[in-house]
Amino acid sequence: MWGETTLGDLREEFADIATREGRAAAKRWYWRETFRLLFPAPPPQPDGPRSRKDSLMRTLFSEARLATRALWRQPPVSLAIIVTLAVGLGLNAATFGMMDALLLRPFAIPSIDRLVVLSELSASEPFPQESVAPGSYLDLKRHSAGAITRMTTVSWWDVNLSGGDRPERLQGSRVGADFFSMPRPHTR
Repeated sequence: MWGETTLGDLREEFADIATREGRAAAKRWYWRETFRLLFPAPPPQPDGPRSRKDSLMRTLFSEARLATRALWRQPPVSLAIIVTLAVGLGLNAATFGMMDALLLRPFAIPSIDRLVVLSELSASEPFPQESVAPGSYLDLKRHSAGAITRMTTVSWWDVNLSGGDRPERLQGSRVGADFFSMPRPHTR
């Protein structure tokens, strides 16, 4: 693999020099580079941390150049790599966004741990429904004065929005009059 990449780079460079300066100049360049590879000059002695950083950057750029050339030669593989990276990064961003919203920065509602949702069980519906009959709500509000400080109602609501180019189905909630005062701390 490394040999094929190196030979491909040499062929590309040879062709480029041959078109710019002629075939004879390209041959001279080829043999000069071959001689440099066979008999390399001794590496310069590093004079401090700066030369190390420079060599790391040169290595990084040469590796990036080689990777770009390899990807350019095989477009289907390149496309698969790019799509895989895009999907992976998108999923990672979406997952982090959800975790950030739900775990790291939860709802900014004071005393959220004291909020409850009441549901009702009946003989015909043994599984809890997140709803309470209107009469039961009034009874709960009247008889739970010490246990529950405030109560309100919330119900799902579907509505059609019209007036534009085409009607649109929207989902929302119908809420009781004291819904927006619920999150505030209760003072007695």
